Amino acid sequence: MNTNEKRASVRRLQNIDPQKRLAISRRMQLAAYLDECRVAKGWSQKDLAEALGKHPSEISKWLSGTHNFNMETLWLLGDALGVDLVTMSPPERRTGKMVLLMNKTIDKHSEMTLSECSISN
Repeated sequence: MNTNEKRASVRRLQNIDPQKRLAISRRMQLAAYLDECRVAKGWSQKDLAEALGKHPSEISKWLSGTHNFNMETLWLLGDALGVDLVTMSPPERRTGKMVLLMNKTIDKHSEMTLSECSISN
């Protein structure tokens, strides 16, 4: 990539809508967290793929930070890795909607070391 192409790329990144930039950042943080948990469990990407009945290339895509996960996939990943990625609100505060605590979880775990990541084997 030459200098002009690099400058153009930087300008494009700077012009991304702040909400979209935040969404991209969150996807990248989630992918990094999932990969840390996979490694802490001692699994390869192939091991995770086998545990989920998926092709390793799909796991690779998920861990690249570009995938937009649906709820079922988050539940499956959480179960396989032994982490809670999605939590329902308590009955006394329930609004009929599920509360996705990913942001809070990601923020909490992005500051943690692998040894602090609570994963059950």
